[in-house]
Amino acid sequence: MKTEQVTIKSKGSVLEETAYAFPETLEEGLKVDGPEKVFALYAQQRKIRFMDGRRRTLTGGGIGSAMAKALKGADPAKLLKIAEMVGDKDLVANVKALLGAATTDAKADAVKK
Repeated sequence: MKTEQVTIKSKGSVLEETAYAFPETLEEGLKVDGPEKVFALYAQQRKIRFMDGRRRTLTGGGIGSAMAKALKGADPAKLLKIAEMVGDKDLVANVKALLGAATTDAKADAVKK
């Protein structure tokens, strides 16, 4: 077994530093944990990686926080023009929905005043 020090944290505060032991090889892992547990962990990790990869594909790989902040503050009409230029029907529909929500929010704010 191989051992390394790990730090246990909660909300940024260090709770404990402790030793963590784990198998160095697959063969040792099979002996220690058994083939069923090793396979279950493999299957679980494989599913997580599949979902992460699929999420990146569906969302375009994600964007940086600075880009997200810029897009949130951007003029929805300009975003609609960009979406139309890209030619992505789903993106156009999402931006139009955003424009509709923005219009509805503005009308609601005007009624409150």
